[in-house]
Amino acid sequence: MYNLINFIVSQFLAETPILIIGILFSIVIFYAVYKGFEVISRISIIFFVINLTLFIIAISGLISEIDISNIKPILEYGLKNPFISSLQICSINLLPVFLLLIFKRNDIIDKEKYNKYLFIYMIICNILLLSFIGVTTLILGNNLISAYQYPEFIVLKKVKLFGFLDRIENVVSIQWILGLFMSLVLTTYYITTTIHHNKKNKKTTISIIIIIILLTSIYAFKNNTIFNYYSYHYYPYITGSLFIIFLIVLIRCFIHKKRIKS
Repeated sequence: MYNLINFIVSQFLAETPILIIGILFSIVIFYAVYKGFEVISRISIIFFVINLTLFIIAISGLISEIDISNIKPILEYGLKNPFISSLQICSINLLPVFLLLIFKRNDIIDKEKYNKYLFIYMIICNILLLSFIGVTTLILGNNLISAYQYPEFIVLKKVKLFGFLDRIENVVSIQWILGLFMSLVLTTYYITTTIHHNKKNKKTTISIIIIIILLTSIYAFKNNTIFNYYSYHYYPYITGSLFIIFLIVLIRCFIHKKRIKS
């Protein structure tokens, strides 16, 4: 929530209080979660098509800006730093993977194709992620990436289509806003369905959850420096611990199923 609000304030609405933007998004999140699984799934499909289209437009307009020399010298300090960084990136992106698994099997109409589509979707998302990282590095280089808060947005300012159409970064960057919004919707939906199993007082439950998320996000981080420090130094370990717990549960389930068969 903080990342979403801060990005909009810093790039589009500098004079608008972050609380106002947070409230507006909270209203839309409330509506989507209240309407349930079908509405969320339809919204996510529409957003996925929009984001994929914007991604293709962005990559097409950045090909001419790519400079291989920005990644040289390769492995100047050995394998240790790239290896640690790759683990951090994997850890940071574990939470979105967990969010793909939150839906109940009863909500899924075509259960036979669910695992297949989920696997394909994860492959596409990882390809997009690697493409973002690769193109950003090839255009800016390591030093400039470290200097900017949103290096991807700086890269999008270089998008040029057909030789004359440029400065479309505000349109193309919508894909990040839609992605962060869907993450909030899925998170809120998961929490709601976990602690609330009937339709009675559903509105109250959703409202309380969204208010907690909004206020915690805004007041936990007083500025971008604190948020970035948390994102780089604490968040990877939190999501990494979730992966370890998930792996332990998976192993126990496998052992339990094997015992039952034997």
